[in-house]
Amino acid sequence: METNLVKLLQTNFSWSYCKYVFGISLIIRIIMSFFKAFGICQGEADRKDDVTGKVVIFSKDAPHINGEVVNYAWSRWRAFFNTLIGFSFDANRRSIDDYWLSTLMGIVELYVYPCLMIVDKWSVIGAWIGIKTASAWGMWQKTRTVYSRFLFGNLLALAVSFWLIQFVKK
Repeated sequence: METNLVKLLQTNFSWSYCKYVFGISLIIRIIMSFFKAFGICQGEADRKDDVTGKVVIFSKDAPHINGEVVNYAWSRWRAFFNTLIGFSFDANRRSIDDYWLSTLMGIVELYVYPCLMIVDKWSVIGAWIGIKTASAWGMWQKTRTVYSRFLFGNLLALAVSFWLIQFVKK
């Protein structure tokens, strides 16, 4: 059975299949960045101000950035853009940097999941999602929105993988 999986993975490493995976991964990144921007604007962040303990740039409680008044709606778009690009150009910016690592993992998942589904290795997919869930268990208890976004991202990956099965060369 493992030979079949390896054969499927090797056979499907084609540019046409990879185009679907990369394009869909980018769409998922945009969707997830949209939801993450809302979380950041509500105060969700990895780093907070050392003095106040609040998120400085994207928080409703901090309408000033470098002495300038910030429109809250504009800060939501700024949060979206900064989340979408995935890393900070400004050392003073307070947000969640992911350096596209979650998207890179998603690309691998979207490449491998359809092949695992075809060879009926659902337990491997379940184990991988279980490992991802367990590794951030403490964070799930602090904020429900991060957990909900995690679940939604995994559901998107599974749904898209199921759709991608039609493009896998058997």
